[in-house]
Amino acid sequence: MYSEEHLAEGTLSFCRPSPAVADPGSRNLGRHRSGLISLLSLTLAALLSSTSSASAQNSTIFGPNVYVFTPSDSAASINATLNTLNANAQFSTNRYAVLFEPGTYTGVEAEVGYYESVAGLGETPNAVNINAGYLTSNQTDSNGNVTTNFWRSIENMYITPPSGDVLQWGVSQGAAFRRMYVNGALDRLR
Repeated sequence: MYSEEHLAEGTLSFCRPSPAVADPGSRNLGRHRSGLISLLSLTLAALLSSTSSASAQNSTIFGPNVYVFTPSDSAASINATLNTLNANAQFSTNRYAVLFEPGTYTGVEAEVGYYESVAGLGETPNAVNINAGYLTSNQTDSNGNVTTNFWRSIENMYITPPSGDVLQWGVSQGAAFRRMYVNGALDRLR
């Protein structure tokens, strides 16, 4: 359908079909391309103009299971939202993405729940700073094991736990901890 050149160059989204498999309706490609560019421009403008609270942002184009926080959101509001999300049971069908825009968030403290992915949106982990707080995964079963900490992830953040606290991340299957910088003690429970 598309030439291998385009696949290798990563320009698949705006390329023409290769002549060997050209679609008879490809005469309208220019019109479709300009429509796609207009749609992308409108989407980007809507994203950049949105500065409402996390609960209101939950109804963005990303869908009802994506939460986007900004540094202007209060820690109490963020914690309340995260504590609602992490209440999912082990076999829940709910899935959530929690995104933090670049900036400093002081006092954010919550468990990362089942089927929840948390990510900082900065270019580097230093761009999203959780100060005097934590995002942790340390649930244990009735025997004290952390083998039920699965299908959750956290990535691309700089976390400074409260003084004297230890950030705990229960390592089990599907419990990613990527591109993280912890300015303090870290216990990777097994």
